[in-house]
Amino acid sequence: VLWFSDKVLNDKPAICNDSKLNNQTAIIINQKKDVPAIKNGRWLVEPTYYKMGYEKSENNLYPVANDNAKWGYINLRGEVVIPFRFERAYSFNEGLAPVFLNGKAGYINSAGEIEIPLVYSSAGSFNKGAAKVTKDGKEFFINHKAEQMTNGSADMDWLNDDYIAYKSGGLYGIKDLWGNILKKPFMTDFFGYSEGLAGVKVGGQCGFMDENFNIVI
Repeated sequence: VLWFSDKVLNDKPAICNDSKLNNQTAIIINQKKDVPAIKNGRWLVEPTYYKMGYEKSENNLYPVANDNAKWGYINLRGEVVIPFRFERAYSFNEGLAPVFLNGKAGYINSAGEIEIPLVYSSAGSFNKGAAKVTKDGKEFFINHKAEQMTNGSADMDWLNDDYIAYKSGGLYGIKDLWGNILKKPFMTDFFGYSEGLAGVKVGGQCGFMDENFNIVI
């Protein structure tokens, strides 16, 4: 909303990004609502909700929050499919979506049923059958049955869609999604894959390794 005045503003209004166009004009937002979807310049769902998760979501189910800061899921017609009851909700991937309730995270299915119990302090989206979770201060990967796939590590992350970088003795090594060691720790740092190469730091110097974990640059 643009707000105009014929005189210099004496009192500072609520200004978006703390910016003024000039002394007579300010950008302000009042009761902002997020936009679920636009197609060809037309609303698919009118701006209705306080917040929305913008990640790509399966089954045309989109996480949104109402004015009471409770999260649920709507479809592209704006119909509430999964009621507003979560403290936070994220997009569906591989049939499951991470949600928070009573300070704990777990996973629901597209019917809104709890598929994996809410026992984690954090929970990421599933990717190729694995999701990274945190419990009791330890990070590890689980499968769709909530079975632990890797040993708990305080420092572990995706290397790409197929591999995990894990830290041991101050260095990073590489495991598959089931926790099998593919390359013993040798990197002091790593930077994700792009076009088949990953940036790595070894012995204080940076280079690139291929998808067979060979240093090629």
